[in-house]
Amino acid sequence: MTKWIIVDDDVEDQEIFEIALHEVDSNIELVKFTNGIHAIELLKKSDVHAFPKCIFLDLNMPQMDGRECITELKNIKEVKNIPVYIYSTSSDNKDIKQLTELGAERFITKPDSLPELISVLKEVASK
Repeated sequence: MTKWIIVDDDVEDQEIFEIALHEVDSNIELVKFTNGIHAIELLKKSDVHAFPKCIFLDLNMPQMDGRECITELKNIKEVKNIPVYIYSTSSDNKDIKQLTELGAERFITKPDSLPELISVLKEVASK
C-alpha cells in the first residue's frame, strides 16, 4: 500500500484532503500530522520501507511553519528525495519562489472545490 503524508494544522482541511485522495485511489494510506515537528520525528525513526511516496505540507502552521519543515526534511539524508508539495491557501509569488528554492516539488494553492482537489491529486498520483 502506498503511503502519503499531510502536515496541516487545520483538521478540516486534512479531512477534505483525505476524502479527495480516496476518490483518486482508495489504496493510498494517508498519514496525518497537525505539525511538522511530529512528522519529522516519525520520519527520522521510520524504516525506509515505511517512507511515504510524497509529503503535502501546509505553509502557515504554529510551532514549525512549512519553510522550517521543508528545510528540516531536505536535511534528512533518508527522506530528502521524497517529493514535498506545499499545500497552502497562499498564492503569493514570493512564497512560491522561496519554497521552490527550498526544494518543494510543486506549490499547490488549496483549491476551492473538491473536484478541483481531486484533479490535482490525480495529477500527483500519476507521477
